[in-house]
Amino acid sequence: MFQKESNYSVLNKFLKNSLAIFTALVKYIYFSFFKKNYFNNHHLEITLKDSFHLSVKWYSHDEYIVYKKKLLKLIRKETSDPLEVIEYALNECSHCNFIIFSCENEDEFIQFWLGDKKLMADWPIIKENTNFKKHTYEMLGVLNSLDIHRVNLITTKKPKRLPYYVHNIDNKLETYSIYFQKYPQDAVKFTEIMLRDIFKENLENLNIKIG
Repeated sequence: MFQKESNYSVLNKFLKNSLAIFTALVKYIYFSFFKKNYFNNHHLEITLKDSFHLSVKWYSHDEYIVYKKKLLKLIRKETSDPLEVIEYALNECSHCNFIIFSCENEDEFIQFWLGDKKLMADWPIIKENTNFKKHTYEMLGVLNSLDIHRVNLITTKKPKRLPYYVHNIDNKLETYSIYFQKYPQDAVKFTEIMLRDIFKENLENLNIKIG
């Protein structure tokens, strides 16, 4: 009798989890494809805790950011290596809209735009912050050292796998958009070199902002 009840309990949990996953997936597809709004996204998190226990959570964007900030605090307690923290942050927060790395000087930072499900660093040349213009040639040298080169999308097709960068000048707004593709390790290295060697910051004072 106990064995039958046990099997029924397991099956019942499985069916409930399956229904929860299906409902969450329907919501996720609806909001992702029909209600897309970068700062009003909805996020689905599915984790397997043991053989028959799936955790299904549905977050608003604000709730999701709070959740990810808690995870970032935890990793800071688990490791003192800033490179591990940067790598973890880029992987764990890949569904956020943006992530910004800085140290003591908040005007010197590396920002990634992630809202379109791409790992893209943005280097804007703006009057409000002259640090970018001042360090542009050094930044391009770092990209060259990582074997990341410029692509002119007017004359060349967009690379499908290899990292590349694009130089945009539009209505007096000048930016360098660096697409790391499936090479997050290059994004980590780029962030490390720019903060430590170009901006002369101490990585032990690493700050992370997400949104």
